[in-house]
Amino acid sequence: MRAFNIYIKNGLWFFIELVLIFVIIEGIYYAFGYYGELTIAVALLIFTSLIFIIGLVNARLKDKRRGA
Repeated sequence: MRAFNIYIKNGLWFFIELVLIFVIIEGIYYAFGYYGELTIAVALLIFTSLIFIIGLVNARLKDKRRGA
């Protein structure tokens, strides 16, 4: 049951991150007045790196909770 709860939490966070990325990319897209694919590429780069950093921080926090 515990593993199932962790799975649900991770899935929820992944969904929330996806929605946030979509909203922010759309916001950047409109803010720059449809400048084209370059803006989208930069936004995707920034937010994929953000997700990577969030993942690293999560892993670090889990390690600290285990006492490593």
